[in-house]
Amino acid sequence: AVLVGRYSNGKVWAISAKNSATGTEMFGGRVDESDLTIRDPQWGTKYSLVNGEVVGKWCPSPPVLGALIGAIFPPTGVWVPQVREQGGYVEVLLDVNAKAEFEKKYWKGILDAQGKADGGYY
Repeated sequence: AVLVGRYSNGKVWAISAKNSATGTEMFGGRVDESDLTIRDPQWGTKYSLVNGEVVGKWCPSPPVLGALIGAIFPPTGVWVPQVREQGGYVEVLLDVNAKAEFEKKYWKGILDAQGKADGGYY
């Protein structure tokens, strides 16, 4: 899932719609144009809209629960895809083969309908 927005100067940005701590939604996060970050509405972590890295404190809120979540999950950035506006449309560059590449190593050795373990054909 991708969260897409527009700066006040009209430039488009995109970032993962899930935070890296627990995978909750980034929708509703506050964008700070002065340092090009978005604040995760759940845990208060700020992520760079340029490269997805954590900016500042990791999981600063709510005070006790945020500190606990921050201790369990190490600081990790989020995915920032390439985005552009062309012909009145916003385009986000996605790797449509990412799932297949990720699962490829797990399917190795399982026989297909023809009996080959590598998915090839006779």
